[in-house]
Amino acid sequence: MNSNNHRPCRAGRLLLTAATLSSVSFAYIQSALAEDQVPTPWNGMEIGDQTASGSSKSNQESVELTDSGGNLSGRSDRFHFVYQSLTGDCAFTARVVADTDQSAIAGLMVRDALATTSNFVALAQEPELGALEIDRTNCQPDAAITPVGQAALNWLRLVKRGITIQTFTAPDQNGKPGHWTLVGKNQPIASGMIYVGMFLSGHGDSSVSTASFDHVSLDLGTQPLLDDGRYTISPADAQSMILTASGIAVKLAVPANDPAQAWTLTKNSDGFYSIRPAQDTSVALTVPDARSDSGTKVSMTHDTGSKSQRWSIIANENDTYCLVPQFNAGIGLDDYGGVGTSDATIDVWGLNTTDPHLQWTFTQTH
Repeated sequence: MNSNNHRPCRAGRLLLTAATLSSVSFAYIQSALAEDQVPTPWNGMEIGDQTASGSSKSNQESVELTDSGGNLSGRSDRFHFVYQSLTGDCAFTARVVADTDQSAIAGLMVRDALATTSNFVALAQEPELGALEIDRTNCQPDAAITPVGQAALNWLRLVKRGITIQTFTAPDQNGKPGHWTLVGKNQPIASGMIYVGMFLSGHGDSSVSTASFDHVSLDLGTQPLLDDGRYTISPADAQSMILTASGIAVKLAVPANDPAQAWTLTKNSDGFYSIRPAQDTSVALTVPDARSDSGTKVSMTHDTGSKSQRWSIIANENDTYCLVPQFNAGIGLDDYGGVGTSDATIDVWGLNTTDPHLQWTFTQTH
């Protein structure tokens, strides 16, 4: 079947042990001296001044932080932090929905330690300046602040892969993120243990600032930057073609603004995706009979939620993705045989994340 040498490898399963903050009941948090009461594995503390009055609380929809006398410039920090420690890759997303102080800074942060002088990468929102990227590195001990977005409350996302951080912003569109824009690429962070969370840096000692976050999610593992919604899916080796639903078959076709060329992605609670044709969501992309043989053709069958219809989406370094069926992490969706034409066979093959036949690009549609 495939003449290229696919090298099987194990895909990184999406672990969602701390999937959604809004599904966790947060106790009211006071400063670290008051022994913050936060559901495991989350913690809350005041960085930089153990006598400050930072706090946090949560309901089912949002998380609210308060802080006073904050600082995220120079060589020493002062802010309130709700975080968890972890190792490995992650994607952290939230929307800032309220910030009561025009000079307070609220956002998401990855730190390599909890000391006031620790290195960090943050993506934040200030009502007057808009989205800000803030970071401190070994080569840059004074924290640098860079405006990266318009003066409006945005969706924010940090993605850690290896020892680097990427930052993204998106406008709000009826309570969902619009197009994600990469604003900071490959900012360095330490390997090993990191601390990921939400922060608020208040403005003055005499006033208390408040910020709220909703749609907060922390996904662990090598994460795609894909949200539930409609996408077109193209092979990396032939982006002039689009994956198309044709009856129960799946094929490549020339882009034609055809409803059969749009796919609906829905992320399940365990991190795997259902991929359905937007024109008929009663069926789903399927590896028939859950066969793992290389060369097994992919089709569509009635959506039962079986493992043969659920996919992990593995992000590659070149902004492409591999599609891996849940039942077998060693194979991936593959196009081959037609050299990027409608004659290409859509099947599964031994997973090789560097093989363009197994790499796919996703474009969100509306």
